[in-house]
Amino acid sequence: MHALPGCYTISSPIISKWNTKMKFHNHASNTTIVFSLLILLLLALTSRAQYSPPPPPSPPPIPCGHGGHDECPDDSCCSLIGICAEHYNRLCEPDLCFSNCTQPPQCGPQAGGQRCTADRHCCTTAGQCAIYESLACLTICASQCRPTLINSS
Repeated sequence: MHALPGCYTISSPIISKWNTKMKFHNHASNTTIVFSLLILLLLALTSRAQYSPPPPPSPPPIPCGHGGHDECPDDSCCSLIGICAEHYNRLCEPDLCFSNCTQPPQCGPQAGGQRCTADRHCCTTAGQCAIYESLACLTICASQCRPTLINSS
């Protein structure tokens, strides 16, 4: 036994027990520090993702058709709503296209006077066959237009 000043008596088993507790405490403390650092890293990465700059604004649509030029300046199609669109866009499909459509002309003067062969189709001014219910048949029908319903009262 060893005597420490101040009337404490400490034996070797007490010192060993105290050292064992300290080793466990140090191990737990290291785990807590590592866990805390991982949480801080995760928070830093998450906050960086939330505050990324917004994408650049898309350019304004180019007007065409009835309200602007008949053709689009960049060889894209002109849609019925009056804006230029890329050829892969839905607005360039036959029932929504005004000019420079994706498909070659199917009817009308542009196609040598051909008529639309499918039932319930009209020929648009762009030379495209479109179904009667489409916006194209209602706005730019050139031939085979939907018959007008007349109320007989």
